[in-house]
Amino acid sequence: MTKYWLISHSGAASHGVAYLRTELTGEAIPEFGDGPLRKWVPLEFDLRDGNATDYLNCNISIHLVSPRLREIFERHRGPLDELEFFDCGVYCNSSEPLAYYALYIPVVGDVLNPTESLMHEEGWPIKPVFNPLEVANRHVFSYRGAIFSLIVSNRMKIHLNGANIVGIDFETVPVR
Repeated sequence: MTKYWLISHSGAASHGVAYLRTELTGEAIPEFGDGPLRKWVPLEFDLRDGNATDYLNCNISIHLVSPRLREIFERHRGPLDELEFFDCGVYCNSSEPLAYYALYIPVVGDVLNPTESLMHEEGWPIKPVFNPLEVANRHVFSYRGAIFSLIVSNRMKIHLNGANIVGIDFETVPVR
């Protein structure tokens, strides 16, 4: 059976954090599964507290990915993976920003095993367990009730590790 992994930001002290340069105006950043975005205003960040990484931690609820990480996600995505990428800039010690992208998943599938997952009484997952039939053709995805979780297949993890992607930690997730 294929393994799946929850992606999180690496806790290495040398990895920086991107801080939004201005207040967000208008609509808040949408949650995964809210449908395709119709409008995006590029966001700008200042890098502090360390170095830029491929999967960059930031002070708002988005996934900031480097062009390298975007390319791997796009090249190795599964047939059911729906991914959108939106322009962002991260300023380090120069007047020109580094190119980054906000990763957004417009549609999330019903990938949880309802009999195995521990669910809150209001319906959101506390301890998700994935249904192997529902995740079989997915390599980068999220799930209903997950506000900010990003799951990758073992195949995708191998590609990420092979490319020496910096800034990611992996935690195995149950599939049964």
